[in-house]
Amino acid sequence: NYDSYEKYDVSVILRSPVNEQEAITWIQNNVPGVDPNQIEGYIYTEVLINKGIGIPVPAPLQLFYEKSTLRSYHIIKGHERQNTNDVLLGRRLAKHLDVQPGDKVTLFSFGNYSLEVTVAGITGELMDNSIFWSIDALRSLSFDFLGIGATTNVTGFVFNYASALSKEQKEVVKNQIQDHFPTIYLYIESDDAIETLRRMLEVFMEILLLIGLLGLVALSLFT
Repeated sequence: NYDSYEKYDVSVILRSPVNEQEAITWIQNNVPGVDPNQIEGYIYTEVLINKGIGIPVPAPLQLFYEKSTLRSYHIIKGHERQNTNDVLLGRRLAKHLDVQPGDKVTLFSFGNYSLEVTVAGITGELMDNSIFWSIDALRSLSFDFLGIGATTNVTGFVFNYASALSKEQKEVVKNQIQDHFPTIYLYIESDDAIETLRRMLEVFMEILLLIGLLGLVALSLFT
């Protein structure tokens, strides 16, 4: 879904939160390869989630802005979020929890907070075990649910390049950002992610072809 839904060139996930405006301002002023108007804060963390009295399970929680120009969602069931406490679930996580659009689930942060939310829709994401919420909704709460100072802080950002960059130029951008943000957990190039997915699909198709050929051989031997 990267072409249509992950509209950014790079996503950066940090091990610890940073002040969003300070981070964006530094990138705008110091990394010329990045489009200064195409940078957005992003929050990625882990929470626990359950339905009813079920045992809570860990799941990634991803938060973008409501009106993000760099991210949308591939909703395959239900609808887009409409209220503060609406979330989207990846289909694999929804299947594991036996959840349908309209169901209530509870999120537990590792700061001992809990929050009941409604599943508005189910997505068909590449990483479809995630919970998708919004930074706007998180900041509207009367308490710091994630314990990261979420009114001003984020745990990552996404951005687009200012123009088509060579591999060497992209490496310069990466090194500049890594030098300034030493707590980087993941630095993901969308093009690399697409290429990895393509290779995985090719390997999968080759395996299916091999299984088919082995099946034909077995059929000829025993008939």
